[in-house]
Amino acid sequence: MLRYKLVSVLALTAIVLSACGGYEEGEKLTLTDSIIGYDTIHDFEEQLKDTDGEIDVDGETINMLFEDYDVKVIEVSKKDKMVLVQMLDGSDEGTEWWVPEADLQNNTKK
Repeated sequence: MLRYKLVSVLALTAIVLSACGGYEEGEKLTLTDSIIGYDTIHDFEEQLKDTDGEIDVDGETINMLFEDYDVKVIEVSKKDKMVLVQMLDGSDEGTEWWVPEADLQNNTKK
């Protein structure tokens, strides 16, 4: 009986943790909406400071990652709540961009 309860608790914990977001290196996702990626976390922070409500997507330090494109998680910065993703298709295939973790949670499917 104790063994059954332990297995149930572990299964429930796994379900809860998987629903909490969190990404692992190598994980592949498909964008369900376009999001903005940044060359560095610093560029993201500077954009937040300098923005007047509009973001200048220049394609070099700030880039648009389009809906239906596939991305792969390269690195996760829990401290900054940012995820480095690599583009797996499209004209930007192979490029890497930092995106806010919240944007991935709201705009991707596995």
